[in-house]
Amino acid sequence: MMPTLAMYKQAVNTAFEVVGLERKVELTLAVVEKVKEDPGFERFTLLFDGPSDVFLPQQTLPLYHADLGELDIFVSPIGPTANGYRYEAIFHMAI
Repeated sequence: MMPTLAMYKQAVNTAFEVVGLERKVELTLAVVEKVKEDPGFERFTLLFDGPSDVFLPQQTLPLYHADLGELDIFVSPIGPTANGYRYEAIFHMAI
């Protein structure tokens, strides 16, 4: 089952490990934001903060979270931050 908006909100400020890389890379879920009302759908955006020494191009990432389990999430880099890079994932799911 794909996690819901509410489940992601509970995971703010926790780590999602990128699976399958040569070294351990974690993305921290920084922001969960509902996009707009759309009857029958749940629309939201996730913003992740990653380290400064690893840049991840736009792709589907295999991620692991302690509570949410294994997930494949399509993320796009949206720019540098003071401490690394920020990534975005957008969801539009039927409910």
